[in-house]
Amino acid sequence: MSRKPDRLTAMRELIVQAKETFLLYESDTFVCGTGNNCTGCPKKLMEMLDTELSYWEY
Repeated sequence: MSRKPDRLTAMRELIVQAKETFLLYESDTFVCGTGNNCTGCPKKLMEMLDTELSYWEY
């Protein structure tokens, strides 16, 4: 029977999974909208996500 990971291990795994899924460190990730038209500002959303993940990782 497999056991659930402790909370620290689970959080580390979740952070790694989020970083792999969202590709936070790819050059295209922080481009402002499609065709630089700043629709919905994905750049700011991704920056916020990166900040939050860094905070929880620390």
